[in-house]
Amino acid sequence: MTTPNSVTARSTAISAAILAGVVLAALSGCAGTAIRKTDLYRSYYDEPIPSPPSGITYERVNGTHVFRLSGDEYSMGFRYGEKAAELGIARIYGEIFDNAAAMLRDDAPDDYRGHITVTVVKELLVEAWSRMEPFTPAYAVRMLEGFADGSGIPIADVQAMHAIPDFTETSCSALWASGSATLDGSAVQIRVLDYIMGLGIQKYPAVVFMAFDQGHTVANVGWLGLLGVISGMNDAGLGVSEMGYGDVPGEHFRGIPMPFLLLDILRWSDNPREASGIIRSNPRTNSYVYIVGSAREGGIVFITNPYSVESFTPGQADAPVPQLPDMLHAGHYQERMDALVAERHGTISIDWLRDEFIPAIAMDSNLQNVIYDLENLKFSVANAPNREQQAAEAEYTMFTFPE
Repeated sequence: MTTPNSVTARSTAISAAILAGVVLAALSGCAGTAIRKTDLYRSYYDEPIPSPPSGITYERVNGTHVFRLSGDEYSMGFRYGEKAAELGIARIYGEIFDNAAAMLRDDAPDDYRGHITVTVVKELLVEAWSRMEPFTPAYAVRMLEGFADGSGIPIADVQAMHAIPDFTETSCSALWASGSATLDGSAVQIRVLDYIMGLGIQKYPAVVFMAFDQGHTVANVGWLGLLGVISGMNDAGLGVSEMGYGDVPGEHFRGIPMPFLLLDILRWSDNPREASGIIRSNPRTNSYVYIVGSAREGGIVFITNPYSVESFTPGQADAPVPQLPDMLHAGHYQERMDALVAERHGTISIDWLRDEFIPAIAMDSNLQNVIYDLENLKFSVANAPNREQQAAEAEYTMFTFPE
């Protein structure tokens, strides 16, 4: 599993083909954005949309927005959107779209820059979403619709925001260890997210506990206004870690968006074997590596692209990255990781992962780190404090699943 050493966010090295598509969309006026009935309702009557029954609590913990949602999917999205509106989500979405357009302009040839506006970037993202939406779980679509209705943000903007992750896959790092690999035999997992500092999402960290009316409660570790899972675990002690894996020829958007694949895994899976069924049965978009680990039933690393899924288990020496007993690992600085885990195997601990391992393998673009304590249903999160500092330099905040 030799990870390309120079994989960077696509938005910082956008291809001429995509730029040509952007300009073509600008010159042709772009496809019209669908108008939702609820948007018309607001516009003409200026009356509040009745909020459906559901549960929500909110608090701020060390700068992180912490939500606990319950109810049906639409209601959860609606309540989340209502509170997010109070917190300025419209301004935050606008800032992220502005930053995305500015980054694309910076990387574009001079002849293209005048055509790359926020409007064109949104249209490009909405077009990508239109290709992914048929493969998105229906309950996730309902959550997005609820969020749009509750927040007052046009549904097209919400869809565009949720298309960004599949446009901007990056090379990250991940590890799961248990049994003979750890100091006390406990199961631990990390997710090191090396992503685009320029978007500014690190300023708005959020942890959203989603207590679905069916399936597991999911801890969504991300940012305000993002309903899909980039990092997270569930109340069965299952954790997910993700990283991009280069650009396989033939990648496309005719598949489930990566954040909603991870949400589906956490909502419906008790163990990594069930997660395997969800990954294999869904049409997929880009090339990703996933580690799905549990406290009781081991872990599996998956190498995926639109056309194939390979999986490997702890101790499998013939994997692309040879795996040590009771452990899985993969990352951007693979040789460095290999040396560190080989030396530490048998004494891996949360303290070592936090204080030594993650700082040694994080990229300059280290935006978020999560350390999962799978046995005790706890996790610790660090977010980059600004564009210049890594998340590995920040303080971690611990969260625990509600009783």
